[in-house]
Amino acid sequence: MSINWYSATRTTQPIVIGNSGQSIKTTNYWTSHMAKRGMCFLSINAGAIRLLLPKVLSDSEAEILTGKSVTLEPSVVLAGGTDVVFDDGTTYPFCISLSPGAMDFKPRNLMDRDQFPFTVWTETGLLCSFVGKAKYH
Repeated sequence: MSINWYSATRTTQPIVIGNSGQSIKTTNYWTSHMAKRGMCFLSINAGAIRLLLPKVLSDSEAEILTGKSVTLEPSVVLAGGTDVVFDDGTTYPFCISLSPGAMDFKPRNLMDRDQFPFTVWTETGLLCSFVGKAKYH
């Protein structure tokens, strides 16, 4: 098992993720201040991008499940942030905007990858999987 450790600032509780390849086996994220405040977290391990969706956003699960693919792109609402767009073929797909402090990697580093596994995790486990793409130029 590998461990991801990430802290956005010295005052933020570090997010620790125990991994088994692309899967999340353990994490303290679910009890973190970030999760309690309804903030998602984006993590990378073994080539997969994983979105951790807090319980307070469980109403978003139905919207997420309408997606056919996922795109990471520069945010249109948060300066320096990333939008996670769940493309469902409609004009206005469901989107989650994340600040740089809600990720343990820099999405611009995905520029050279055509596609990657993208998974969504809830406190009860894996919710769904997509083929992900990055739109950073």
